[in-house]
Amino acid sequence: MKSIVRQLRPSGYARGLAYGLLAFFLSSNAWALTSKAMEGTFDSAKQIGVMSYADEAACTADGGRFDEVCTFDVNDEVRISRKDKAFFVAVEILGTNFHQCLFEAKAKRSGNTLVAREKATHYGNGKMTDVVCVVKVRFTGRDSVSVSNNGLCDEFCGANVGLDIEKALRKN
Repeated sequence: MKSIVRQLRPSGYARGLAYGLLAFFLSSNAWALTSKAMEGTFDSAKQIGVMSYADEAACTADGGRFDEVCTFDVNDEVRISRKDKAFFVAVEILGTNFHQCLFEAKAKRSGNTLVAREKATHYGNGKMTDVVCVVKVRFTGRDSVSVSNNGLCDEFCGANVGLDIEKALRKN
């Protein structure tokens, strides 16, 4: 009987392997989302300054707060949808003076990240250049995402605004 029990006990190697696999799955987002669970709208609240207001009365009449600069509460938004098994990502970001980024593209899934690519023409150093803007929407939890880009996405944005969101929370 002892020999059967001894055979059922995992060796030190097997225990180490089991603990290693457990640690790997926990560190690699074991909460991996289904494709359906990735769909939704996410927003990130922030404040932006608008320099064009001459005085406090004009600022507050439009719903802002005046403190040397007229300040407004705004929400950046990320929308993720699917159609015929394809993902679509839309990112809208507001910045200073209501300059904005608007980006929409089809995306491919890579684990808990959606990667969208869109071609654009960039003018710099006196010439036009074709570039590919790459935007990554990464799930940092079941109900939160971050947005980053490859630095070639200026054509989708106004002055002093970039396609980056540190953390947006699920709205629906």
